[in-house]
Amino acid sequence: MYDFTVTTPDGTDITLSEMLKEKEMVLMNFWYTGCSWCVTEFPFMENAYQLYQDKVGIVALDPLGESNEAIAAFPASQGLSLSFPLAACPSAWANTFGISGYPTSVIVDRYGVIVAIEAGAITSLRPFTSVFEYFTGDVVSVCGNSEFQHGSVCLVIFS
Repeated sequence: MYDFTVTTPDGTDITLSEMLKEKEMVLMNFWYTGCSWCVTEFPFMENAYQLYQDKVGIVALDPLGESNEAIAAFPASQGLSLSFPLAACPSAWANTFGISGYPTSVIVDRYGVIVAIEAGAITSLRPFTSVFEYFTGDVVSVCGNSEFQHGSVCLVIFS
């Protein structure tokens, strides 16, 4: 995974490699201000983040060229209280990550490897907490009769 830096509307720089120095995983969520499913998903993401913020980093990325003012105003305009950063990112990132719909979550593990991409809104807390639990510990998954460390092909992330 290539490193990147984005700047939030308040001028804070967010760099993937810096987040991974402090966190065991990062969830990059691609969204935009006109996305109704993003509004539906954000409260569940926020609740999970509150439980795991010591180990998990989240950055919500808008690749549709919206202004910093629109991004900054978005949470309050939707009645949301979000503690993770929101930022604009280059529109080319949608192609880079194969984003075909919004919202889309990209999971990056502690080694900087993309381990999952989930397109579509996650509309309950458990899928987020399951992923966070899995990637913030030394969990071993059992698949069939064999054991695999996280990142294996048998893992179903969002079920």
